[in-house]
Amino acid sequence: MLKDFIEQKLELIKGNNDIKEIIKYNEIAEYEYFINGDKQYLDLLMVISYRLEDYHLSYFYSNEGIKDLGYPIFYVYNVLSLLKLGYYRYAEKIFWEKIEDILNLVETDCLNIEEIIELFIIFYYNFSKLPVNIRRYCEENLDKDVIKLYLAQDKALKGEKNFLNIIMDEIIYRFDKNFILKNHINCLLGKLVNRKYYNNAIYDGYLEKNFFEGFSCDFSVYDRQLLKISLPDFDDMKQSFNFYKYDYIDSQLEVKTLKLDKMVSLHVIKCEDKYIILDCGAYIEDGRAKEIDVYGFLKENNIKTEDIEGIFISHAHLDHYGSINRVETLDIPIFMSRDTFNLINKINSDGIKCNNINFIEEDKTIKLNNFLVRPFFNGHILGSMGFDIKVKGRRIIYTGDFCINDQYTVKGLDISKLKGEDIDILMMETTYGERDYILDYEDNRTILKKTINILQRYNIKILIPAFAIGRAQEIVCMLNEINLENPILIDGQAAQISYYYERNSMAKNIIGPKVHVSQGSLEDKLFNYNIFIASSGMLQKGSTSYMYFENLIKNNFMLLKTGFIEEDNQAMEIVNLFKGYKINFIDIPLSAHANYNQLLEVILRLQPKNVVMVHGKGILNIS
Repeated sequence: MLKDFIEQKLELIKGNNDIKEIIKYNEIAEYEYFINGDKQYLDLLMVISYRLEDYHLSYFYSNEGIKDLGYPIFYVYNVLSLLKLGYYRYAEKIFWEKIEDILNLVETDCLNIEEIIELFIIFYYNFSKLPVNIRRYCEENLDKDVIKLYLAQDKALKGEKNFLNIIMDEIIYRFDKNFILKNHINCLLGKLVNRKYYNNAIYDGYLEKNFFEGFSCDFSVYDRQLLKISLPDFDDMKQSFNFYKYDYIDSQLEVKTLKLDKMVSLHVIKCEDKYIILDCGAYIEDGRAKEIDVYGFLKENNIKTEDIEGIFISHAHLDHYGSINRVETLDIPIFMSRDTFNLINKINSDGIKCNNINFIEEDKTIKLNNFLVRPFFNGHILGSMGFDIKVKGRRIIYTGDFCINDQYTVKGLDISKLKGEDIDILMMETTYGERDYILDYEDNRTILKKTINILQRYNIKILIPAFAIGRAQEIVCMLNEINLENPILIDGQAAQISYYYERNSMAKNIIGPKVHVSQGSLEDKLFNYNIFIASSGMLQKGSTSYMYFENLIKNNFMLLKTGFIEEDNQAMEIVNLFKGYKINFIDIPLSAHANYNQLLEVILRLQPKNVVMVHGKGILNIS
């Protein structure tokens, strides 16, 4: 029986099946993986998804296979899927890192050879270095278009110009339905014949890194699409911009940041012995909010409270506002958006005790003696603001936590609105600066929806821990786009915040027929619902999400992680213990923070003189 299955699986992977048979085996593999937790079906799910041109799912399965099993076949289809999704830079990196494993796998004759030859074409792998069995296959199948292209490219790269003519006049027209190879040919001709061929690839939204060879690219033209193809020269970046972690000082200005081993924000800008404070956060320790020592920080830096012109709170997440009540007795104006004020008072039982709150609006400048502060929407959550600060002819941009992607509930940061006058200091969050996550927000969103569609087909209960403000509402909006068979339950503080979001954000259909707010006993809720969205997002012990976790783990369920959860969290320790026996954990990152490429994009497009990296550990390859 096992031998028959292995033989059938090999035939499927090699591609010797019709579409009906592929779909039949896909259903079997889904059941075995999602219900019985058998990871040996991951390669089958990955290959079938790729053949069905569902590149989001083929990437997802390949990524899970890399994490859980590490077989070379997962790297092959990971690279193929990344190329189809437009992530050339990541695909190239993985291909060359794993080339020896890939070649060893190719020698076993257990792959679809034409699919893997696409990789050898795109990354210009020398034909003569291929394993003997692949070279023999190519020589015996010269009638196949992909083989013709590979051999013609190999000859053209060696200077045989007649093969270039064959590619230009004949072969290119055979790949109209293969987006990647058609545009690879345009990039090849751009490299070997004339750069004008690159325009065809650019028009289709595809490029390869040879576009940058022998061509000086202005930093300011980089956007997130170009950064998927090639990174800028980091040595050039370090020559063009000055980078600092947390603090900065010159003859006029000084920036000071509170430094803790926790992710918490408190920054001070000084000019001529006057100060403004940007954010005043707290952090979670042992499941409780812990305020920072604001007065200790001020004393340590010789800052007199009477010299502080104002305190600006960027948004309603604890790590940015949580210690604001420590300064309630001071006669210092505090500035935040009305949404930030309302959300803090809804989420925090203590609320804001300070009486000197001033509401701010986008683009309406606040004058505090020499400081001019213009708030701008930064796309993180509802009411979230960054600050464009001018003082004594100098300009400082404080991003706060920001997101460039448009979300369902708020629009992303519009970088173009920050261009114009020169920027002396860019104070930029770097939450994900050291994590070069591969997929963009939109692609991860697609994977989440596809995965939940599969899980609901098999009646699997799903727990999604989510931050009460922002993340929970985004996930609900995503799921509202799926044809759900059963309603979603939203519970914890996320429930009451969702009503506020429905009234005040761009999303007006959060609570409805598909989405119910918690009511009834826990036993009834566990029986009546299959999808639970609950705060806290970090699955802290004692939270609503942890309560569901404790009860759901008794049966087969899926924990779907979409944001940050500490690895030493008690729930994660339990998950890691069970992962080898049951598939009960999936990680699909959906952060409302800028990712690695977007951090680079902001620097390259805004061209600041100095970059002060805050709220994180810096940026990979730079600090």
